[in-house]
This record gives sequence, structure tokens and C-alpha cells, in this order.
Amino acid sequence: MEVVSPSTEKYDLDYDENGKPQYYLWKIVKEDNKNELKMIHFPNIEITFDDLFDEIDIEY
Repeated sequence: MEVVSPSTEKYDLDYDENGKPQYYLWKIVKEDNKNELKMIHFPNIEITFDDLFDEIDIEY
């Protein structure tokens, strides 16, 4: 997938032979390393670990 316009950035995603996007696990992010959370394909999206998991009861 390529998105190109003056107001967006270009992002390339990998697809399998059936055309489905492929996602990869780069790093496991837990509460103790939550500052390392980032979106690989969309690096300019800023979201915190707390915003994502605020209402989820996380058990390790």
C-alpha cells in the first residue's frame, strides 16, 4: 500500500500471496518498557501505552 500526497507520508506494507497485509512483531512492550511503544509503519502517530491500555486489566 502506498499513500502519497502533500499532506501524508509514504508508507509501504508487505503483503502475502493472497494480498493480505503482513504484520511483524518487532518488540514486546509491557508496562516496564512502555516508553518504547511505537508504530513501525506510522512513526508519526503518537500514542502512549497508557492511552492504549488504560481500561484493560493487564495481568502478567
